[in-house]
Amino acid sequence: MSASLKLRQLESKISTLQTQHQNLLKDRQQEIAGLITSLELAHVEDNLLIGSLLFLKDKISIQDPILEAWRLAGDRFLSRKQKNLLEFSRKTPPLPKQLQHLTQNLNCLKARLNREKNKMQKQQSSQCKVLTRMMI
Repeated sequence: MSASLKLRQLESKISTLQTQHQNLLKDRQQEIAGLITSLELAHVEDNLLIGSLLFLKDKISIQDPILEAWRLAGDRFLSRKQKNLLEFSRKTPPLPKQLQHLTQNLNCLKARLNREKNKMQKQQSSQCKVLTRMMI
């Protein structure tokens, strides 16, 4: 294989990885916007949100012990949110069999998509490391 062909293939792979990375960033931004909405913080002034995020960034950079307490609070919030979703689903009347089947399939597909997304993120990270090493 010629060096120019290999270089074009690497450039193509880099371009694909950059596109995937951008798509993952967009997805993450949408998730963060959803969290802000679900915490009823969408009405908060931008400068207050930015200030709090800068404060968080500082705490992360110095590995402040408060981070563990924040993680626990986040875990409690997420578990309550899931519990509320389960309670809501128990209160809703039973779905027709066909709709139940479609809902189960949809949930399976969502779980599979999340697994694939995580796998892709890991692969992308390792491929970026390999490409970085190759460029050095």
